Amino acid sequence: MDDGNLIDRPGNAGRTQLPDARWRTPNVPLEDLLRVVKDDGRQGVFPGARRAGRGVPRNEPNGSETASLAPAETADLLASALEWFVPPLLARRHASTLLERHGTLGAVLAASSERLAGQLESRDAAAFLKVIQALVIAVVREPIQERPLINSPSALDAYLRASLRHEPVECVRLLFLNGGNRLIGEEVHSRGTVNHCPLYPREVVRRVIEMNANALILVHNHPSGDPTPSPQDSEMTRNLAQTLKRIGVSLHDHVIAGANTSFSFRSHKLLDGI
Repeated sequence: MDDGNLIDRPGNAGRTQLPDARWRTPNVPLEDLLRVVKDDGRQGVFPGARRAGRGVPRNEPNGSETASLAPAETADLLASALEWFVPPLLARRHASTLLERHGTLGAVLAASSERLAGQLESRDAAAFLKVIQALVIAVVREPIQERPLINSPSALDAYLRASLRHEPVECVRLLFLNGGNRLIGEEVHSRGTVNHCPLYPREVVRRVIEMNANALILVHNHPSGDPTPSPQDSEMTRNLAQTLKRIGVSLHDHVIAGANTSFSFRSHKLLDGI
């Protein structure tokens, strides 16, 4: 099997150019769409399906709290984004269809550009939704860049589930830390199938040295939604921790991201004594 594959990143050639004028002024601010998708990625539940009191974002400016939106309001927000590219009635129809097919707003944005383009009959609209997805992930990534990760387990958990919970196959990521346990780099190590993803210890060691990292957090997802580690996951983690220890690097944690929860080897004391 070949070494880990890196996700291709689009260049400037395919960058979307937004139109100078919209079909009409939206009824809801676009920034609300970012908030709802971020909340969707954290809770893993369609906003309108949450029970009272659940899914309320905390630490809003001025101490305010914003309640989760009902499905119709979520559809309105999505339609508002689509109105950059299609007339209002068609935008509403597309928004409802997308939510019905994919289940959640987060799942809509996580769909491939090709699939979205086919469903929306607009490559520009599909590209715009992917830009929104990237913005959401950037928002939840900010907290883990601003403080030591060892002191930010909830922020790391929110970021990993927002960025991985809709991945259709297993994906291994490497998070490189400096001596202060701050994030200095992140990259995709490999992508696999729905229930397996390869890890190449030699390649991990090479990248740790190249990044001049003092510690590493290993991350992968379970598309099934259940983050419980398999025996193979546990064995692989122990072997990698021992390999890194030989070169003076600590495996700070191995986090498995599920749909609504994640599993931390560090929190479950499975890295003690290695």
